[in-house]
Amino acid sequence: MLHRSTPIGNMQGRAIYQETPSDHSLLYREKGWLRTSFNQEIAFFRDYFYIFQEDTIHLWFVEQQWPSRFFHSLAFDSDDCKRARGRHQCGKDFYDASFYFDEGRIEFAYQVLGPSKDFTIHTILTKGLENFVV
Repeated sequence: MLHRSTPIGNMQGRAIYQETPSDHSLLYREKGWLRTSFNQEIAFFRDYFYIFQEDTIHLWFVEQQWPSRFFHSLAFDSDDCKRARGRHQCGKDFYDASFYFDEGRIEFAYQVLGPSKDFTIHTILTKGLENFVV
């Protein structure tokens, strides 16, 4: 199951990791519903490629054609092989990402800072019978 908190509301849904033909990548798919603070429900859907290279994960948005658009890279902490961190800039905004991988649970957080942004997006994925495939 996917649980995400954002500045505009909370998201609930399903996340799936699927193997790809490459030995060094996974397809991550998420979909569900965002309930806004105004009590509106909005459907969401997004796919990403996770490409693994030594101690780094490169995330790409999946789009209609390949190559897709690069999102960011995360490097695993040298003292904690379950945690990966990264930072990227989008326009004038900076996104500090932290991913934590544990058995049956993945957490990721984005701290977003910029001239008109200051918020955190926090996501928790928990293993369910049909909702989480590794």
